[in-house]
Amino acid sequence: MDLASPSLGAIRRTTAVDTVRARISLAVELGMLAPGQRLPAPEETARAFEVSEMTVRRAYRALGDEGVVVRRRGNSGGTFIADTPPAGTVTEIYAYRADAAHVHALIDQRATLEAGLAAIVAGGAAGGAAANSASGAAGGAAGGAAGGATANSAGGASTAAGAAGVASRASGAAGDAMEGSQASSDRFSRLDALVETMRTVPDWAGFREADTAFHAELAALAGLPGTTDLHHRVSHELYAYFIPYRIDYLRASNDEHVLLVDALRAGDAATASRLAFTHVAELHDSMYVGLPHPHSR
Repeated sequence: MDLASPSLGAIRRTTAVDTVRARISLAVELGMLAPGQRLPAPEETARAFEVSEMTVRRAYRALGDEGVVVRRRGNSGGTFIADTPPAGTVTEIYAYRADAAHVHALIDQRATLEAGLAAIVAGGAAGGAAANSASGAAGGAAGGAAGGATANSAGGASTAAGAAGVASRASGAAGDAMEGSQASSDRFSRLDALVETMRTVPDWAGFREADTAFHAELAALAGLPGTTDLHHRVSHELYAYFIPYRIDYLRASNDEHVLLVDALRAGDAATASRLAFTHVAELHDSMYVGLPHPHSR
């Protein structure tokens, strides 16, 4: 996570350690992490949050000093959410709340990008005739997504326009992205493997890694390096605002990945585009920006 990125909002004013503290504390306050729940090992949390392992260790220690977590020794030891964690002790969470409008804009941008990318990938899987169909489907789906995006943010509108333009090139790009049905099958097999990983990982940190890889693979399958770079930039700006989730919620969201891969493999560009957009746009409600503030009830 690059806190120096000018695209980030209020969280730029926090240190890397404080971002970890804030994200875990916010998850506790929203009920995403329950009292007594074990946190992943520092190296796993570091990969999920895209920070160093030392940063996580320092954050865990600070959260322990603040009473949010407790450290237990022994074979079954580790770092656990305290039985009665205090609220409001980690004031850095207010930087995350201050960036709510920016987070909504990033969701719009990523949803619109993935709508167009999914249509292109599905068109390539279906072959030349379906690739031509995918161009129209992607343009319509991404264009419709752009309409919703502009209602929420100017940033979403800007990226939406780019995604719609990308989608209009689907016919040519699909042929470059795939070299025969065998190559397509192999690439979709990687998506299948990541879906299976998300079914079995024990916690949010492992799920987050596999989910990131899944969406990066979807973007790469389109065969458009410039758009892949744009997708990476927007996605990782959004990932900087992700907090831990309950694993039951994450496993349910993985069912949407299954449906998306099925549509991609079937060459159904319209369905793939719709599923990709809806899957990401749901973050408007499920991320912390869409959940009620526990102290405002």
